[in-house]
Amino acid sequence: MEKQFANGQHPIAAMQDLIKEEGVVVIDNVTTLPTEEQGYTSPSLVISICHSGHVKCQYDHLPKEFKAHDISVVAPKHLLNPVEVSEDYRATLLVVSDKTLSLMRQHASHRNILLYHRTPSFHLTDSQYESIMHLCKLMQSTAMLQTKNKRVLQMHLLEIIFLFIDEFRFNNNPDEKISNSTLFTQFYDCLTDNYRESREVKYYAQKLCLSPKYFSTVIRQETGTSASRWIADYVVMRAKQMLAHSGSKSIQQISQEMGFPDQATFARYFKTNAGMPPRVFRDKRRSTKEE
Repeated sequence: MEKQFANGQHPIAAMQDLIKEEGVVVIDNVTTLPTEEQGYTSPSLVISICHSGHVKCQYDHLPKEFKAHDISVVAPKHLLNPVEVSEDYRATLLVVSDKTLSLMRQHASHRNILLYHRTPSFHLTDSQYESIMHLCKLMQSTAMLQTKNKRVLQMHLLEIIFLFIDEFRFNNNPDEKISNSTLFTQFYDCLTDNYRESREVKYYAQKLCLSPKYFSTVIRQETGTSASRWIADYVVMRAKQMLAHSGSKSIQQISQEMGFPDQATFARYFKTNAGMPPRVFRDKRRSTKEE
């Protein structure tokens, strides 16, 4: 039996102050996904382990299903739109604050974050599932310690957890390419903060103190996709979010909020990169909801 999502405070939202204070929080027995009118964008990194049931959602406007013994690593600032959840859905979440994640990046250049930006989840074997759950329980025990070294222990344990996750993913999906994606992570963070300001590759290269040619070459080498394509895809994703969930706003208002000089420029950009005018996209979403 399945149920549609209803508005309500998700544990992640309810525990934001604790997450910021502790840096790492483990939440057990989660039965739903966070939901907001325009979709949910987490300020934290969230590792989710599904114990039973399933959820269906849109991740950056792409359909995803999350089932028993799946694990997902959702980096901050990705868009999540819940669709439905089974009655027996249960999950454990390991939530890492943005500040703690920034500290980790200084010491964890070996982690291939790019894989999780594109495809956040994969399936665990039974033994892998037990190993990850053991590490989550260990993290909970670490949080209870009354010692000045608690944060150091948490950081080391997080490193171990990510090493296990990366190893399991590589073992289960050996055809995936493992590469250092340090620059891409910096680029993605910059893009999510500044996409309203500029949609030019040169702008982001300058933000990262690099020449446009070098920046473009490295991003393509790391990801197999051009920097301009990453920018366009992100801008269109955000535009789709507003068109789908801001029914009271006109396309003119949306174009202004997206940082375009006028509605005509926004419409051309959207059509070029989404394959249809923004008004057509909005009308299709409305007709789908009414069916």
